[in-house]
Amino acid sequence: MIKHVHVFKRRGIALLLAVASVLSLWACGGRSESAAPETPPPGIRTVVDMAGRRVHIPEKIESVAIIYGVVINFMLAVDVGDRLTAVNATWSVYDRVEPKLREAETVGQGAVDWEKLAKLQPDLFIHSANEPKTIEAIEALGIPV
Repeated sequence: MIKHVHVFKRRGIALLLAVASVLSLWACGGRSESAAPETPPPGIRTVVDMAGRRVHIPEKIESVAIIYGVVINFMLAVDVGDRLTAVNATWSVYDRVEPKLREAETVGQGAVDWEKLAKLQPDLFIHSANEPKTIEAIEALGIPV
């Protein structure tokens, strides 16, 4: 019984850390003082990323690709790791948390594998906001970043 309580406490702490991290990243993002935001089409939502960009993403995200590896931990902590279809590298420790990651493709470690990413066409690509050239290239593939 004590072991189960300990696991729930760890998951709760992990969830709180993930939420706190996301909120702190969100708070760091700048907000532009431009005209009123446009209304996205149905099925699309607009978010502001860490660089202050307005990004249109699907309301329902079923596949995510990441080469910014630290985000994998947060996705696993909030129990959406099953949506990871491509990652920067595979590690067996992640497989234990989310067995579906055994099937995940790799789309580059440090640098994007453009061909594989274009072939996979994930609903969303999560990457560091401080690499604008990479972000622009991924957007050119039609993938929200």
